[in-house]
Amino acid sequence: MDFDEVVQMTVEGVGISSISRIKCFSWNTIASWQYLACQAVGKFNDHKLKGVELMELQADEIRTFAGTKKIHMWIFAAIEVGSRLWISKVVGNRNYRNIKTLLNKVINSCRIVNPFIFTTDGFEPYSWATKNLMRSICLYAQVIKKRRKNRVIKVERRLIIGTKPKIEQLLFESEDSSTINTSFIE
Repeated sequence: MDFDEVVQMTVEGVGISSISRIKCFSWNTIASWQYLACQAVGKFNDHKLKGVELMELQADEIRTFAGTKKIHMWIFAAIEVGSRLWISKVVGNRNYRNIKTLLNKVINSCRIVNPFIFTTDGFEPYSWATKNLMRSICLYAQVIKKRRKNRVIKVERRLIIGTKPKIEQLLFESEDSSTINTSFIE
């Protein structure tokens, strides 16, 4: 029961130190349980997540840290917008190889019936990987946000793969998006 409660608290956003105080377990025990839960969820998803039909996919990465906050890591994630299902995730350095791994996991987990909309930020390796792995199965666009003093001052949308009429048609048919965006993954 304690393990389940710790996992639920983690899902709710409670930090390790707070959980440790509330449940009267050591910080290391809580961290170990969280690690075990993450491993189990990852294996479950890898085994069970098959045949998801893609309509609209968004991908992004989050910078985080490990250990003493000196080691920076990136979490890459891809979400199917209509179902809000997190299709794939990869943890590692911010590079082409990890984006390629992320997109290969998407391709292997999903059923691609028709071309789908795929959007990311302007990080160039997304464009390279998409052109190499998904050129024939998606319409790919980037959302580039210009910031000044931590505020978005301009949003540029670039269509990289596909035609404007085709992406407009898919956006019209979408229940979630009316324009090229990355709002569901952010």
